[in-house]
Amino acid sequence: MHARRFTASEGSAWREAPDPHTADQQVVVDVTAAGLCHTDVSHIRSGGAHLPFTPMTLGHEICGTISAPGPRAESGELAGPAGPGSGRDGGYAERVLAFADELVTVPDGVDDLAAAVATEPG
Repeated sequence: MHARRFTASEGSAWREAPDPHTADQQVVVDVTAAGLCHTDVSHIRSGGAHLPFTPMTLGHEICGTISAPGPRAESGELAGPAGPGSGRDGGYAERVLAFADELVTVPDGVDDLAAAVATEPG
């Protein structure tokens, strides 16, 4: 799998990344769109000073389809937060791990990019 991974020494670049694996109520999301949040920009500008670990995949505003539900999760199209704000890899990747209860179903007629950026809090 490829992801836009951030390291303090090399910045942000497309790199090989481990495939996410589910547990319990987690799901693997095949990412179809990811928004750019000011938090991501701040992490890049600070050289990753406040990231819990590196390399890390940024991007916590995503949309996609659940491709691998965990044992107690369901599949479907969704949008929701995943990423550095929660101390785990984010959605600037082909796939991302998320908790099913953090995700919402995308209404009919809403495209993936609009759904991804609509997850911005505030």
